[in-house]
Amino acid sequence: MGPIGAIGITSFFWAIIHLQYDVYGIATLFVLGLLLGIVRFKTDSIYLPIIMHSLTSFVATIETALYVHFIG
Repeated sequence: MGPIGAIGITSFFWAIIHLQYDVYGIATLFVLGLLLGIVRFKTDSIYLPIIMHSLTSFVATIETALYVHFIG
């Protein structure tokens, strides 16, 4: 399978466990999983993907807070 196969399969299952989202959200998570996996593979470090994941989670939290405040 190799690293690319492992990244693809892991990204797929990571996206699928987020069934609370619509198809666009699941596809976005799949692509994010691919990106994080590729960065991990290319840099041979876990630190940059952790920082990237933290930043995306922070942005999602801000988006949700703004949505609830202005729309909800």
